[in-house]
Amino acid sequence: MPSKRVRVLTWGFAPSIFSIMLQIKILGMGDSSFQTLKKNLLEALESSAMTYELQEVKDIDAFLRYDLHSIPSIVINDKVFFQNSHIPDTFELIERLESMPSEQVIYS
Repeated sequence: MPSKRVRVLTWGFAPSIFSIMLQIKILGMGDSSFQTLKKNLLEALESSAMTYELQEVKDIDAFLRYDLHSIPSIVINDKVFFQNSHIPDTFELIERLESMPSEQVIYS
C-alpha cells in the first residue's frame, strides 16, 4: 500500500513551493466494493499532483466516529469525502478531488 507520494503541484504559470498533502482513509470491510473503491481511488491519485498518505480502516468503531451511513467510504483530512451505495469510477474521483474545497487541503 502506498504511504506517501511527493509531487509538485502547479498553480497558474509557475510551480508552487507547496505540495498538497492529503490524509486519506478508506473505510470498509475489505469486500469487493471496498477493493474496487480502493483501486479507483489509487488510479485517481496516481493521475493527480497530490501528496497523500493512505490508510485502510476496517474497524467498526472507527466507522462510528465518522457517523457513516454506508461503507465503503473515503475520509480525507478527517472529513467524509465519499459515502454512497454506488462506487465512483476513477474519473468521478478525479473530478471530486479536483473540486475539493480548499479548507480540506493541508499545504506542506
